[in-house]
Amino acid sequence: MAVREIDVITEGDVMAFHWAVDSRMLAYDYLPASGYHRVKTYDIQTGESLFVPRDEGQTAIHITFEAWGSQPRDVVLSVLDLRTDERQTNTLTFAPRK
Repeated sequence: MAVREIDVITEGDVMAFHWAVDSRMLAYDYLPASGYHRVKTYDIQTGESLFVPRDEGQTAIHITFEAWGSQPRDVVLSVLDLRTDERQTNTLTFAPRK
């Protein structure tokens, strides 16, 4: 297996890195200036920074990584609404920025 060095520019304070089993995807939990936990992913193979295509990024919500999904670019996320204290677990597909 070849070793490959990558540079990932992160936002805020990184709390944890999560590698996919096949080492093609990297996800990380981070805490941006807003103070609400977020998750971003990076496709090592294509070099693309990925994002959640729907509005999971609204304020007053903490989003944290739970597990890798069954399909490529699928990630299981824990979403905690701080206003209602309701927690949900969602499987989302991350997409490249257009």
